[in-house]
Amino acid sequence: MIILGLNAWHGDASACLMREGRLVAAAEEERFRRIKHWAGFPSQAIAWCLAEAGLTLADIDLQPIGFDPTGAILVAGPAASGRTTAVRWLAESFHRWAGDSYLVHLSSRRSPLSHLDLWTSSTTGPEAAKEVIDKLRPYAELSAEESPSRLAIVIEGYPEFVSSMVEGPLSELVKLCRRNGHLLIAEGESTAWASPWPLVMEVRNARTGLLL
Repeated sequence: MIILGLNAWHGDASACLMREGRLVAAAEEERFRRIKHWAGFPSQAIAWCLAEAGLTLADIDLQPIGFDPTGAILVAGPAASGRTTAVRWLAESFHRWAGDSYLVHLSSRRSPLSHLDLWTSSTTGPEAAKEVIDKLRPYAELSAEESPSRLAIVIEGYPEFVSSMVEGPLSELVKLCRRNGHLLIAEGESTAWASPWPLVMEVRNARTGLLL
């Protein structure tokens, strides 16, 4: 059995590979990021361990991993990379952990996730999102400890809201979620995250996410 072990979402993020109970490769993410005690998902450490062992993810018996349900989490990847599945996994994991939470889904386009039963509300397009964002702001202004229920916002096609009527309000909402310990999951195609727009950078600068 080949196991990929991860230490993620907090300080000293790292990865290691075990083959039949023997350590094959191990590395801390700070080695590649050049930031001491780097926190987040150790994507570069994973890539190094796989290369060192001459393996790919297809060879690995993947293991479950927990995550800290606060702040902004970016989900990025090319078309058909499994972004929708990853977003659904994160949302369902949060829902299982905090069943009485206020779990909101915003999408810039039609999505197969829109009809999931776990959402408190789900909207499509900037106009509908604007109304929901205005309602969410009072919750986001409270710290997670002060809020009457946990708040999590899942946004599909997040970079596509750039230059829309909700760009400003959405950027402020992201800042509040990061500052006050709420969860915001933002999904988009890899190339879109290279944009220098403030809305995109607000999530990207959180330095936490899944790269598929």
